Amino acid sequence: MATSFEIQPTLTHDPISMGPGTPAKAVAPRPLLPVLLDKRLRQWCGLVRSAAWHALLVGLAALPATAAHGQPEPSRATDTPRLSTRPAPSNVSATAPASGTPKARFDQLVYEFPEVWSGRIIEHTWAVHNDGDGPLELLAVEPSCGCTAAEFDKRILPGGQGKIAAKLDTRGLNGDVIKTILVRTNAPQAGSVTLQFHGKVKSRINMEPPSGAQFGQLAPTSDLTRTVTLTNNTSTPLKMEPVTTQPSPFSHTLKEVEQGQKYELVVSADRDKLKEGLNNVQMKFKTGLAEEPEFLVPVSIYVPPLVQVLPPTIAMLTPLTADFHREIMLRYTGEGSMKITGVSATDPAIKVQAMEVPQPPPPAGATPRPSGRIWKLVVDIPRGWKPPQARPVGEPEFQSGLPPIEIVAQTDLKEKAEIRIHVQALTQSRTPSQTSATTQPR
Repeated sequence: MATSFEIQPTLTHDPISMGPGTPAKAVAPRPLLPVLLDKRLRQWCGLVRSAAWHALLVGLAALPATAAHGQPEPSRATDTPRLSTRPAPSNVSATAPASGTPKARFDQLVYEFPEVWSGRIIEHTWAVHNDGDGPLELLAVEPSCGCTAAEFDKRILPGGQGKIAAKLDTRGLNGDVIKTILVRTNAPQAGSVTLQFHGKVKSRINMEPPSGAQFGQLAPTSDLTRTVTLTNNTSTPLKMEPVTTQPSPFSHTLKEVEQGQKYELVVSADRDKLKEGLNNVQMKFKTGLAEEPEFLVPVSIYVPPLVQVLPPTIAMLTPLTADFHREIMLRYTGEGSMKITGVSATDPAIKVQAMEVPQPPPPAGATPRPSGRIWKLVVDIPRGWKPPQARPVGEPEFQSGLPPIEIVAQTDLKEKAEIRIHVQALTQSRTPSQTSATTQPR
């Protein structure tokens, strides 16, 4: 007995001719094989259309905000020379071609600005051409310092032109000035281009030395006085007056050398008030000049640690596969000499010896250096050592509840009676005690 198949009319959606919300329609009966082939074809076409819609939506989402959302406010100079850089609003069509090769061309790379007074905001716009057959993307526009900022067109169509509008804040600048802007694009050839501001900036007040009162690193014999000369470069009389500031280790006297034209500033550092590390301030003065009512003089001095330790920490992978030997240098930077009166380690397996390093003979006619300035600690740890404080490599300091492992040197210095050097014991894996200690109950 022959068997026949009858295809009943079916309600379905046509993925090609119908859109969302279109009523279902009846499809006439067709033979089974054509129907199956037609079903495959319709599925494939549906995928193509879905991909096209997806690509269009992604392209729209990637576009910068348009003028409908409001134009961004232009960058404004603040009390400190810091400007912002951002893409400008774009009106690029969503149907722009997504293939091809872009090619960037700039009308000029260096903008030579005329001589200006310090404090002037210099503006310039660079034109960017796309001579290729694919969209040109400006991936990044990176000024070399915070005194420079830029707005730019992020995407430029083939044959089109975009711009990079930049500003340079010249406050604090003097003399020959070069500031750069690095532009990164998706162009395969010359993907990075450097733009440049170049010109001369005149300071209304010339400071000599230009860096202000810089003392460098403090030493026992350091001269703690610096003289700075301030000269008026304008036709308006200069009237320098100090502005009250917070207490600091620096003091100053201000003397008018030429009326309305030149001042001499003498800055002194008080050794007893200096702290370890960098000591720096900005001394502020009124000028009497309307265009530049205040002037800052930078002052700084670096105070090294009373005892410099090199290296300040020693680390090793445990358990030790060989005997460990290390030398630690202690350099005294104060006046006179230092003596190591005792040395030990918090772990009894660590053996430490202290010995003075002899000073080299001085040059002919020079004063001999005092002894007791440099010491050496010789550290020895036996093979197989692995303390319970050992922590896994790459993980933060393990909190085992045990005291840290340290090397302790006693000195005869009143200001620094002890010198502690940390010993880091590392391990490749966690110990059972560490795992249980760091695992939190659920």
